[in-house]
Amino acid sequence: SIIDSDANGNTFANNTITTNGTSASGIYFFTAYTTASVDSTSFTNTKITTLSTNSHGIVFNGTLPYKMQFTEGIINTIDSSSNYTLFMNRTNGWVIFNNVTFNSSRIEFNGTATNISLNVSWYLDIKVNDTLGMAINQSNVTALNNNSVFQFSKLTDGTGYITRQTLIEYTMNKTRRY
Repeated sequence: SIIDSDANGNTFANNTITTNGTSASGIYFFTAYTTASVDSTSFTNTKITTLSTNSHGIVFNGTLPYKMQFTEGIINTIDSSSNYTLFMNRTNGWVIFNNVTFNSSRIEFNGTATNISLNVSWYLDIKVNDTLGMAINQSNVTALNNNSVFQFSKLTDGTGYITRQTLIEYTMNKTRRY
């Protein structure tokens, strides 16, 4: 799949992409024009599988800003030293993975990709019930991160659940993961 210039604000849902061939990436974003942009595009429930060498899951190539969001997907590249889950070359912007399963050791910030970041986050669903398994309404749920810093406090509803929370695991750029 190739998405070229001026593909702004699109939503793609429930797609399965499988490639088989050298340099056959799953999704390839490219901007070559100074007036073009590929921005605010989202992918939901997308499964990408690449089967050959130099076949990356997702490629960002070009010079203009990106803001892409991938939600509830799977990116699977065959284990190879030449295949990356996410390959970013000469780009800037944000890539957001929400509840996406992928090989986090196969991310490449190539060339001058110094101004692009990857945010990885996960959904958290919590249900509070008593020892008999009955939902507890109006129970307070408070969460701290791994550094004991307050993240949120929510009350359960009549089903015992709090509203779904999205928690950032990490942000990553060319020079560091934090």
